Amino acid sequence: MAKMATDDNSYLGATDIKISSAILKKIETTCKDPPSMSLKLTAALFNKTILATSNVEGLNGRKKLDEGVIDAILSE
Repeated sequence: MAKMATDDNSYLGATDIKISSAILKKIETTCKDPPSMSLKLTAALFNKTILATSNVEGLNGRKKLDEGVIDAILSE
């Protein structure tokens, strides 16, 4: 099972998507109410990984999700 990172050097499990601590803080703040929002966001992140990573810069085979990608997911 994938687990979310808590710092800049961690990755989202086997999907190998890097998420910075600043972005995780933004997700945490956005998802406080209602609690189901975090589940919705997690599902959106996994469902859109392939589409999102086609538009971001790779680093040593890893794809970095930037705030623009997170904003796009949250705005849906």
